[in-house]
Amino acid sequence: MNIGPGTDSEAEMGPLVTKQHLQEVRDYIDAGAAQWAELAVDPRDFRCQG
Repeated sequence: MNIGPGTDSEAEMGPLVTKQHLQEVRDYIDAGAAQWAELAVDPRDFRCQG
């Protein structure tokens, strides 16, 4: 997945701009994993390199 600024036409996902938004996304992923969803990519520990 190409993560980058929302202005980048190549970006598939933009930044999570608040800690609350990040936590909401992590909660959705955790809920899916708890219901045996298979994660193709686990983004919960993603760290931006740069």
